Amino acid sequence: MLRCLFYRLRGAFAMRSAGIIRMNYSGKQALCLYLLVALAIYLRFLRGLHIFTSYEELYRTAARKLEEEAPKVSELDCRIFMNAKNSWNKTLDGLSKTQVKEKIVYKGSCEFTQSTLWQVPASRLEQNFPIAYSVMVYRDFDRFVRLLRAIYRHQNVYCIHVDQNSDKEFQSQVTHFVGCFSNVFQPSDPVHVQWGLSSVLEAELVCMRALWNHPIRWKALINLTGQEFPLKTNLELVNILQVMAGQNDVWIDPCTYDGPGDYQDELCQSITPEGFRDRWKKIEAPPFKVTPYKGQVHVVLFRAAVDFILHSFVSRVFLEWVNKTNIPDELYFSSLNSNPHVGIPGGNKNPMALKPSISRFKLWWNRHKHIVKSCDNYVRNICQLTPRELSAMTTSKQLFANKFKVDLKPAGYSCLEEWFYQRVLMELKTNRIQLDLTYYRKLFAQE
Repeated sequence: MLRCLFYRLRGAFAMRSAGIIRMNYSGKQALCLYLLVALAIYLRFLRGLHIFTSYEELYRTAARKLEEEAPKVSELDCRIFMNAKNSWNKTLDGLSKTQVKEKIVYKGSCEFTQSTLWQVPASRLEQNFPIAYSVMVYRDFDRFVRLLRAIYRHQNVYCIHVDQNSDKEFQSQVTHFVGCFSNVFQPSDPVHVQWGLSSVLEAELVCMRALWNHPIRWKALINLTGQEFPLKTNLELVNILQVMAGQNDVWIDPCTYDGPGDYQDELCQSITPEGFRDRWKKIEAPPFKVTPYKGQVHVVLFRAAVDFILHSFVSRVFLEWVNKTNIPDELYFSSLNSNPHVGIPGGNKNPMALKPSISRFKLWWNRHKHIVKSCDNYVRNICQLTPRELSAMTTSKQLFANKFKVDLKPAGYSCLEEWFYQRVLMELKTNRIQLDLTYYRKLFAQE
């Protein structure tokens, strides 16, 4: 049609300019002109729907919206904490106790709910690399919404597992919120979760199974809890995951018996005299000659590894054994991933090598003085993060920070949130990540 218009009109105008004819169009020329006008009107209509809007325009529009609406801490200047890694003092400690107003982002309607998760445009790289998230929640609805808002992208998929021990109001809020999105859902078979028992691991597997069956063909899975917050943007995560090239990130505790460290050294002995063997020594030996490795439940798994965990005979039999141990969620993924002979795709080929994990920024009791000298509060030997740790968090190589208590110096969470959205904003303005990938390339260099 356009070619017809071009040649017909070019010929007509050329003949007119040469004085040969007047502008009296033939029937075909008139039809071409009519079609041209109709096409111009249609394209303008589509442009109004943003169908043909360029990436640059989308980024500019999103940047303007984010600049206006992104969370900002008005009660203090968060930069004073970012630059205080080695100079914490009484003044900073006093400022860290500032009570900041945490913005309530939820009202009942789906229209409002959808507007709370900013539609940050995805690059082609992100569109071609969807991520699956499983998120375990049981309280603090506003914090859950703020976490989801930070990690939400339309091409990703999210399984939200609500602990059935949580109060009914919280369950109802989450159900309504999740129901407003096509790529966010709750599993049909949630469980009552009790720390230290197999129910923690079962909740993770419930979401893993549901995500596996979801029509979005995601490429990697990250599991979270509602008390965490991202340290990397979605675009940064995708870049890092591509560098990982299918290698899972599953931590082994260096103090575990037969692990990569020396469980008999002074530090490990102060934590676990038996190298965590007390968790499984009273039951039969593990099947398939698996060496148990204590780790943590937080993982980054690629799709092939999830397939193995859900469907292999080895993983199913090992699950029956691990559920008899104490705190099985800290043994299951780390043991499967670090026994090369079981054959999990992307597994750790050299479990005796002291390899850092990037899944979590997590400060264990008595092990973090080289990162942060002291901590205000511990829960189950894990430091509860506050403004004191902001400098370390924002310069770390880890992907997510674990974990935050709502009533413990909430300025830390709010300042981290402000910092995070500034990184997203810079990506939208510059169309590139604010991250050097060299560390990750070296860490995940193929052996």
